[in-house]
Amino acid sequence: MQVSSINTTPAAPAADGGEDSSLFSSDLFAYCQTQMNNIDSEVDGYFDTQQTNSSIQNDLDTALSAVETLQQNAAANNGATNDPTAVASITQQLQALAAEYPSGAAQIQNAITTLNTNGQGGTDTTVSTADCASIINTLSDVGNQLSSDNQMQMINLQSAMSDREQVIELTTNILQTVDDTATKVIANIQS
Repeated sequence: MQVSSINTTPAAPAADGGEDSSLFSSDLFAYCQTQMNNIDSEVDGYFDTQQTNSSIQNDLDTALSAVETLQQNAAANNGATNDPTAVASITQQLQALAAEYPSGAAQIQNAITTLNTNGQGGTDTTVSTADCASIINTLSDVGNQLSSDNQMQMINLQSAMSDREQVIELTTNILQTVDDTATKVIANIQS
């Protein structure tokens, strides 16, 4: 948890000559509220990233499934298939995936190149089982990278939740101290 500065200067004297502790405690409450808001924003960001990554994983799984189907068709046709519709569809899926997931865009672009070229720099919609295997391997690597990113996000989320618990504990302690002080003041007044 990053702790920003807290006003630790004593509160201004109250009209009766004592310290006005409400100013000091209100500063602490404001600090706690600010910290809580910051942590909540951070947590919201982690949840948003998790949702985005989940969507990317679904799109990646869809693309992998299409490439596996293309590989099966190639295997059934003596190791190669010429299916311009399937190649165009998979290319479109991969381009969208590269736009969604910039961290894996270079690898995805390599898969697109493998899918659309004949290995000699020319364009070709004939795809071999080896091409499909290479694309599947590349997309699996992207999936592993995405999984690693998700794990880091979960660690960050757990850290933020721990920070949140610390702020709640601090707030609770402040409330308890204020209540104890008020109880003692009332007891002193009554005696």
